[in-house]
Amino acid sequence: MLVDGEHGGYPINQLQYVNRQLHKEAAGLEVQYNRLTFAEYPYPADNGGLTAMEIFMGSCTRLRRRWITQIALEGVCIPDYTLYQTPLFQWTDDYMRNSQIFKFCEVLPHIRVDYHYPGFAYTEGTDFASPSTFVTSASIIMRLFRGTDISHLDKHHDSGIMDNGELDRELEVLFGVATCNELKLLATKAPKLRFSPVNKVLPAQQFSDAAEQEWGVVGGHIVSKDSPRDGARLWTAEAQRWIRDGI
Repeated sequence: MLVDGEHGGYPINQLQYVNRQLHKEAAGLEVQYNRLTFAEYPYPADNGGLTAMEIFMGSCTRLRRRWITQIALEGVCIPDYTLYQTPLFQWTDDYMRNSQIFKFCEVLPHIRVDYHYPGFAYTEGTDFASPSTFVTSASIIMRLFRGTDISHLDKHHDSGIMDNGELDRELEVLFGVATCNELKLLATKAPKLRFSPVNKVLPAQQFSDAAEQEWGVVGGHIVSKDSPRDGARLWTAEAQRWIRDGI
């Protein structure tokens, strides 16, 4: 409401004039308890919202940055790639982009950033985003950025696919020892950075059925002798946790 007077309008009932302390405490509530989602930006088109976030945050004052507590960076899932050509590896190999996100989280440690990792996805009925490739992508993220032991997720314990020592060597060959060590160090400085699948919801029954086939469990009978009976349940439970909490 504006009251007309001799010198024009006076905003006498706006919050900043009625109670300055309440106005200060309430500032930013419209974003403080909400998540800001950044999707693709026109150029480059495949950076998972990073450019959009940088432009937006660059336009914010220091005070407004303190208001923001949750950010989601949406990635993309591109089909028809072999394992070592997936966007997962393309993105990880882009060292500068990794550093940008990690350093953003280090400078603004109060903000939780959920990065929906390109290529970290499950799509029903496809080979490029099957349960096994989904779990393998998660295992690589956990090993590279968290140093987590993930050998229990390997459905064939003698395959070496998820053997920690072998996987460490593979990652060092792909990205270089210095880059791997630097990424692990940066990750420790960004505790609120979470790597999330592209999927927002997991079709649990379809995932479980497909996982059972990959484990060699059909109709409740173990076809593959080196696959534990609860392997499919383990994968499904872990997949649901990754979607809910990130890595």
